[in-house]
Parts: sequence; C-alpha cells; structure tokens
Amino acid sequence: MVKRFWDMDIITETMEFYANDYHMTILGSVRPIICAPEYVRKMRRSYYSDIEKVLGWDDEMKENLIDVLTDVVSVPALYSADLHYYLDEVERKLEELKEFEEFKRLKGYFDYLKKTDPNQARKIIKIAVNRIISHIDTILRELILQMLYVDEDSVKELFIVGSMLRLIRNLLEIYLRKEDSRLLLTSTFLTLRFASYIKKKISLSDLQSDISFCVDLFKVEEISDEVLRDVVCSIL
Repeated sequence: MVKRFWDMDIITETMEFYANDYHMTILGSVRPIICAPEYVRKMRRSYYSDIEKVLGWDDEMKENLIDVLTDVVSVPALYSADLHYYLDEVERKLEELKEFEEFKRLKGYFDYLKKTDPNQARKIIKIAVNRIISHIDTILRELILQMLYVDEDSVKELFIVGSMLRLIRNLLEIYLRKEDSRLLLTSTFLTLRFASYIKKKISLSDLQSDISFCVDLFKVEEISDEVLRDVVCSIL
C-alpha cells in the first residue's frame, strides 16, 4: 500500500519528495560511475548502457536495491574502524542475488578501469563526489527549511540527520583536496548508515554514535570548525 504524504514522518516525506537526490546520493556512493554518464559516454565505453539502465530504474527498483545495501550495515552501533569489512559484505550480498545485474557489473567495469586507466577513474570519482555533494545540498536545504515548522522533537531529529549529512559532505569536500581513500570509504559507509536510518533499520541514537565514531576516527583538524560544532552538538 502506498503511503500518503500526511501519514509519513518529516524525514521520510523529504526523501520521498527529493527521491532522485536521495537515490543518487546512496547509489552513487556505492557506484560512483553512475554519477558520470556523460563522461563515460565520451569515453565510448560499452558499459555506458548499463549506467543508463540503472539510472532508468523506477523508484521501487532503486528502493529495493537500497534495502539490500542497508541490510548489511544495519548493526546497532559502529565501533570498528574496519569499514572495508562492511562494504565487502555489501558486495558479497549483492553477488548472492539475481537482481540488479547492471549495478553489479558496474563494479567490475570500474575496477578494471582503475587498473588500466587510473587517471580516468580518478576523474570519474571526482565528478561523482561533486554531484553527490550537490544532491546532499538539496536535501539539506529542505531539512533546514522544515526546522522552521516542526515541533521540538522533530527539530532534534532534523538536526541530527542534518549533522550526519553535513559530516558526509565535509568528508567528500576534503577528499576532493586530498584524495585520501579513507575519506571516500568512510563517507560511503556513513551514507549507507544514513539510508539505514531512513529505512528505520537503525535508531537516531545509532546515528549519534556514528557521528561520534567518525569524529574520533579522523583528526579534529580535518573536519571544518562549522561542521564540527554541529556534529558535537548533535551527540550531546
């Protein structure tokens, strides 16, 4: 049964309304190549057709994929710095399924590209990161606007969710300057945790724990003062 907007909480409603930004943030984090279709088309790569197919999936198909991606990372709280484990488990889970063939193939294409033409692979990642930042900005603007009209409890939720997105955004911005793979790995994982919260698989306190974990994982000076102030407030 399709939910009516007035039956949804404010966060779910926002993700429904900005479904493309939400879907591209999540799926693009796992498969950056889908965020750079124009660049891949200019490269005359045959796998451009798979990118088109993924982008052409309806919202239900994309939500089903996000459901699979979030199952693996929906643990009660994050206390391990070995984020590779979780993302490797995501890929293993995908391999067990017959669906999402185009999405699965894109990993092999991109892994091969990274070996044979690392400069093009780096370019694709940078395009993807910039686009994901843009999608996050769209969602954040709406969350900030909603804070003007909701009750105190909803403001707290919006603030914590917004802090998570601002932290992800900040890690991506730093990645554009430093190209540190840890930053990309962490932002991808946190993005899946954000989606897990949207899917109601983890709690708001789990998001707070994730934010605290991430601040501890990276040196404080790597996170901007403005974002650090927000994320510290969100975990108090």
